[in-house]
Formats: sequence, structure tokens, C-alpha cells
Amino acid sequence: MKKHYYLLLLFGLLLRQLAAQEIPVSGTILASDDNSPIPGVTIQIKGTTQGTTSNLNGKYSLMVSAKGVLVFSYVGMQTQEIPVNNHKVINVKMTDQDIPLGELVVVGYSTTSKKLLSSSIEVVNDKEIKNMPIRTLDGVLQGQTAGLTVNMQSGTPGGQNVMKLRGGSSINASNQPLIVIDGIPAITGQYSQVGMSGQEINAMSDINPNDVESITILKDASSTSVYGARASNGVILITTKKGSRDKTDVSLDLSYGWQTLPKNRIIPMMSASDWNAYKGTNVQGINTDWMSEILITAPTANTELSVSSGSDKFRLFISGNYYDQGGVVMGTSYQRYSGRINADYKILPNLTFGGGVAVTYSKNARVEGDVDTGHLPCL
Repeated sequence: MKKHYYLLLLFGLLLRQLAAQEIPVSGTILASDDNSPIPGVTIQIKGTTQGTTSNLNGKYSLMVSAKGVLVFSYVGMQTQEIPVNNHKVINVKMTDQDIPLGELVVVGYSTTSKKLLSSSIEVVNDKEIKNMPIRTLDGVLQGQTAGLTVNMQSGTPGGQNVMKLRGGSSINASNQPLIVIDGIPAITGQYSQVGMSGQEINAMSDINPNDVESITILKDASSTSVYGARASNGVILITTKKGSRDKTDVSLDLSYGWQTLPKNRIIPMMSASDWNAYKGTNVQGINTDWMSEILITAPTANTELSVSSGSDKFRLFISGNYYDQGGVVMGTSYQRYSGRINADYKILPNLTFGGGVAVTYSKNARVEGDVDTGHLPCL
């Protein structure tokens, strides 16, 4: 009986040794779109901490159990799990991973997954602002995220709006957040040479909202680590559209509307008899309703055409826009002609070259005293 027991124990040890037998496994990792080698791919034995990485030629080698499973992972590529099954050569082709826009957040000069963030960041994507009738970028941000307030200084077409993140931090200096468009800080300061009655030209009005893919709002102090003291009032990162892969989209948007001043905002004017009774005079004059003379029904029109196209390696986005907004005060209006071209080319799996050009021509028609100071302009 004892002899049989030793034989069973020896047989079990032999089976365990065979199951744990390791074999050398090697191979090459290539990109599926152009068959170029991918260096730096992580190859890990599933269920363990053992693994290796591919070299500059995309090659790798390691010892693994004949019944083990290899996990291939790389940033921006789909993770693959491949059983060894006694194969000594395992070649892998990796494909790009499509990351939903809502899960990808632009932070400073890089991007990261939304679930990995620990700082105070809000993201507004193009779907949330696409169908808004407001055609200025700072206008569409109003009410979109907590902690950001957008106040209109007046109803002047193309006028400047005041944006604040979590309240003001300075009495004398500006409280406007830093605006960064595709990695380039935008100048939104005071243009005293073109302002009227204390109101300056709004640079944000020159950006077409339909050209924007996402807006990331950095609220806390961590943004100063990238942009320095300029980010003390927060940072608004604007990412424009870059085109679609493997398809072509053509979009034409036409809209028309009008705006009027609400009746409860129209100040009733005195007649000649009312004036004489108030001043105790006997001036003869013609009764003129000056409010009706200077207030009009203002039309608003927007026309936009955009083309988005691309392939596995190349993406292209082209857009053109004409926006015409009339003012309810006679003699005020805002017109904008804008065009944008964004293109990028994927040279290597981890190297992309791109650029963009945006041209805007805007025309502001203003009258003296059109700021919201409680008084109407004198014409």
C-alpha cells in the first residue's frame, strides 16, 4: 500500500512539472494600418507581474508557460490577450483604439483619461453646444458648467462678456480666465483704441462655435503648474475639430431669426404736455416717441459649410462661416467672416504631424454710449 502511495505522489509531481514547463516565446509587433514596427509595447504574462517590452524593431522574447496567456498593451492601441498553446512564435498586429470624446480630457499640453483625473476639471463637448442659437463662444458657455459665470455687459452685437471662474480674485487686475486655443494662449485684453464708452471688442466673438470639438475648463490651482501666473483665474482650453477617419462628412447649416427689445424694458417717454406739467413751462413742440425711433427689429442670420474627411493616416477639416447679427438699437450690428483648415498626418504609430490655419474678418458697427449703463445712446 505504501509503495502505491509513493507512485501516485511521484506521478502527481511529474504532471505538475509538465504543466509548469516554460518555453521561449518570441515574435514581432506591427501596426495593422501600415505594418510598421511598434516599440515599447508591454507584454505581460496574465496573472503575474512578469513581462517585457518590444524593442525598436517591434521584436520581443520571454519565457512563459506553455499554457499561459500573453497580454499585449500599448497607449492608444487595443489591448490583446493571446494564449500561448505551445507556440514559440507569436506575431501580433495592433489596431488603434477609438476613445470617446467624453472620456478624453485635454490637460495642459497633453491628454488623459477622464477617470484618472483628480483635479477640478469640467468638459463641454460639441454635442452640448451644437444646437444653441448663440453664435459666440463665450455665450454658449453660459450655464454649461458649475463655477463659471458669464455676464453680458450689454446687448451690443459682438460686445464683450465677462467670464469668472469661482468668483473674482483681484480688485484692480483682470479676473478673466486664460483662454488657450489648440495650445496657443489667446489675447483677450483691452483694446482701448477700438472700444467705445468703456466697452472693448470681444476677441472670443471671432471664434465660430461649430469649429470647436471640446472645451476643457481647469478650475483649481494645478493649472498654474503649466501656464504660470496667467492661470491664476483658471484656464479654458479650446480644442478645434480635426476631421474624421475613414469617412467624409459634409455639413451645411442655415439659420435665420430676429430679436427685439421686450416691452417691459422699453421706457415710456413724456409727451409735450407731460413735460410742461412736470417743468411748469409752456413749451410748444411735437410729440415724438424717441424709443420707437431708435429701436428696431434686428435680423440675425448664420450660414456655415464644413467638410470633414480622412483616412487611417490623414485627417482634414475645412469650414467657412458667415454670421450677421443686427442690433436692436439703430446703427449697431456685428458681421463675421471666418474660415478654418486643420490637417494632420500620422507618420508613425506614435508620431503625428499637424497644423491649422484660421482666418477671421469681423466688422462692428457701434454707436456712442451703447454700454448697459442705464441710459440709451443719443442719436
